[in-house]
Amino acid sequence: MRKEQDVASLTIATLAVAAPTMVALGVAGPLRTAVALPLVSLLPGLALVRLVHLIEHLNSTVVLAVAVSLALDVFASLTMVYLHAWSVVGVLALLAVVTLSATVARHMGMRRKTA
Repeated sequence: MRKEQDVASLTIATLAVAAPTMVALGVAGPLRTAVALPLVSLLPGLALVRLVHLIEHLNSTVVLAVAVSLALDVFASLTMVYLHAWSVVGVLALLAVVTLSATVARHMGMRRKTA
């Protein structure tokens, strides 16, 4: 089970870094959509839900992760609009930072528990 969790964390971190990078570099096409869509709709919430261990059932975890991700999207977007600093890359980078922070915090917490 530990190896599966490491693979999931690595996948989350890779997609979180790849999405803002691809948008900033101007990569177009379906690949950019396939990489950016999970970051916008699932990954930040999934990382946070996995961090706090709220629900163990997969269906409930996915639903809660999507809800948290969309709430973070709205919060980040409205904050940037309010500050007159709107940037698609900025929103994606902010979501990536939240995702990576929660993933690293979970990994460090699991490491501390096993040590």
